[in-house]
Amino acid sequence: GFIELPFYLLARTLEWLFWISLFDDSSSSRGRRGGRRRAHRKRAKKPEKAFYQKVFDYVLGPERKVDPLRAQSAFTAFAQEHGGRVTAADWSARTGQSLESADQALTAAIVRFHGDVDVTEDGQLIYRFDELMVTAGQGTRRVGPDKIWSARAKLPSFTGNPSGTNVWITIFNAFNLFMSFGVLGFAGDAASQGITVDPAILVGLGIVPLVFSIMFFAVPALRYLSHLRATANAEKETRRRQEIQKIYASVAGAQPEPVRLDPKLEKELAAAFDGEPIVDGSGQTFYVFRSLKEQLEAGVRARAASIGQVVFGQTVFSSDEEEKSLATADLDDFDARLARELEGSHVELDFVMPELVEVH
Repeated sequence: GFIELPFYLLARTLEWLFWISLFDDSSSSRGRRGGRRRAHRKRAKKPEKAFYQKVFDYVLGPERKVDPLRAQSAFTAFAQEHGGRVTAADWSARTGQSLESADQALTAAIVRFHGDVDVTEDGQLIYRFDELMVTAGQGTRRVGPDKIWSARAKLPSFTGNPSGTNVWITIFNAFNLFMSFGVLGFAGDAASQGITVDPAILVGLGIVPLVFSIMFFAVPALRYLSHLRATANAEKETRRRQEIQKIYASVAGAQPEPVRLDPKLEKELAAAFDGEPIVDGSGQTFYVFRSLKEQLEAGVRARAASIGQVVFGQTVFSSDEEEKSLATADLDDFDARLARELEGSHVELDFVMPELVEVH
């Protein structure tokens, strides 16, 4: 048995090379006739993930790359689009945050972007960001993120691999699992007949591959349970966005209209957007969002009043130490906390930028 071990390992190595060459698109020869054509295709084709990375992503999930300045960039475009005059109601429509959370986010943004806050005669807060504005000759204003309800809540891919790749990786590991059971079964039969099996073969070809294959399936299985919960949360968030759309639509007219909300979300949303309950004759509860409408109208008036004002734009991310009110390390930490404030705490928010995200 010990003599057969090198040949068995060689066969398994060749097996691995076969599967890698079959599943790695960059090395596939399908449709690549001739060395010259193959070289041309390799130069022209965008590099894809290596096969080992696909295996890692199958087990552990794809690496999530998040731009740490994504929230600040989206907010800057939003402020420019709104003339540097925004309200909590304006920002809530982009993030789905409650009015209170949006106020907190805008307060934090005042510190980071050197903004200010004005109070109208009726007590509405107008957050002013003059330094984010673009003056004549500096370029055009950017378009901010779309309303939160313009797209469904979405989750990252479970593996990031094509479905065919996942199927073949599953088949391959199942084959290893089957072979491990076969080796252990053979060892058991041999022992029952009084034949001694080399422990190296039993461990190296039976127990170790068996444990590895089981873990290979167990980790994605546990991740999938978490993924199911995240999917349910994303579906709930999508329904929540649809209800927020109803709320904002109810204040689009001359007078706020009563709106009936989803019973599962009405308490949360009524509290988040200052809804006033109204019970009709049949006992059904509707909500009127007067405070939301007042904030939106206050923002419109502030932007109209600011038209024609000359605003001298300044560099927001300056390297001049005299312009910084915080140390560099503290400023970086504040940026991270500001991003969390700006994005909210629901399903991880991917700002719906019109030029980047297709609405599903």
